[in-house]
Amino acid sequence: MIMTGMIVFIIFCIAALLTGKWSDIFVTKLGCAPSISLRFGVGGCLMILIGILSCFAGGILSLPPAICMVVAAVLIFGTAVAAYIVSAGQGIKSVGYFEGITKTEILLYMIFALITVFEIASVILYQSDRIGMLRPVLAATRVYDTGRMAVSDPMMMLIGCIASLTGIHPLSVIFTLIPAPMIFLYNVCPVAVAKTVCGRQVGAIASVFTAALAIWGYQSEALIPFTLLLSWFSTGVYIVYGVLSIAAALIVIYLRGRPKEQAEKAEETDEGYLEEWDMNRHRIINARNLAIAVGVLAVAILAAVFVLNNKINKLYDATVNLQSDMNSRCSVYEFVPDSGASAGYLLRESDGTLTFVGGGPAENADALREFLERYGIEVEKWYAYGQDEADSGAMRELIRTNEVSVDKTYVIDAKELTK
Repeated sequence: MIMTGMIVFIIFCIAALLTGKWSDIFVTKLGCAPSISLRFGVGGCLMILIGILSCFAGGILSLPPAICMVVAAVLIFGTAVAAYIVSAGQGIKSVGYFEGITKTEILLYMIFALITVFEIASVILYQSDRIGMLRPVLAATRVYDTGRMAVSDPMMMLIGCIASLTGIHPLSVIFTLIPAPMIFLYNVCPVAVAKTVCGRQVGAIASVFTAALAIWGYQSEALIPFTLLLSWFSTGVYIVYGVLSIAAALIVIYLRGRPKEQAEKAEETDEGYLEEWDMNRHRIINARNLAIAVGVLAVAILAAVFVLNNKINKLYDATVNLQSDMNSRCSVYEFVPDSGASAGYLLRESDGTLTFVGGGPAENADALREFLERYGIEVEKWYAYGQDEADSGAMRELIRTNEVSVDKTYVIDAKELTK
């Protein structure tokens, strides 16, 4: 399973790098240098978007998951090929990814890679049976079990298709196949924003900060109040971490303007140049403000998720504790002697009081004594089905031998039972 996950991660990175060629086209046309993190982010977001749309369309048309995945693969391949055709036609070359990189930046990116690997390994090694985590998997499991698509949660539809194609249960897909590419993507996208807004050095520092901060997104028994693990694989988180981050980076690049055009205009009069420089300066300020606003929006959304999940988890824990408390305090035990037929019931009330109903003939006395020794021999009330030997013999025998303490005994009138 781990080997399959590594293969999926390698395929994802290669496909994202090829599909992300579109980012180089965009930033080059805007007069900026290409970014490897932005390329991975754009490519990964495009791949997931294509996969989600293919599965969603398949759900509308009730297509098998395998066909949806084949269509998605063809569209991803076509998107990558189209990017290279467009870049070749416009003479765009992807260069300058690592020009002027310092040893400090290399060290920071190595720390970023180690933290990301730690996060991926943590999710793969962690298992959970919490209801709040498993409920969203129902959509993916339905796709996996039936082999047919139904319109539901888009991300879970995609996971269900992957599970159906690989023959691995959706929960195993979530814990072993999906974490590597998704966590890598969610860590790379904020790095692309930081590099675009603040420069490469700050981007390297931000890479470590964002990856370390993302550790809190994984649920363990110690971190239950913080978040649900499946939130990392939901459509909403994909939009916040992926789409909004990449959109913010591209908007910032656009607002900054084209350096080549600025250089050409700098040859004009000093007054015109100063006016253009002032406008460009305001563009940069506005771009940073926009990035900050997007960041604040993302933090607000994550905070809302945190608060909601915290309340849900507390409510769930309270319900579980209540149920376990009731099970321990209010219980019913069936007495079945060696004959195999039910001969009575022992009721433990909320205050610990024991009530027994039935018992049967005297031949059940030994089995009944062993039964009561397991749950309590001090019986507050004993209800016999009748006064004859067949109905109250065992009760009379245990009371006669003082093996069981009975405070009050009652005989249920058969006429009352038939009313």
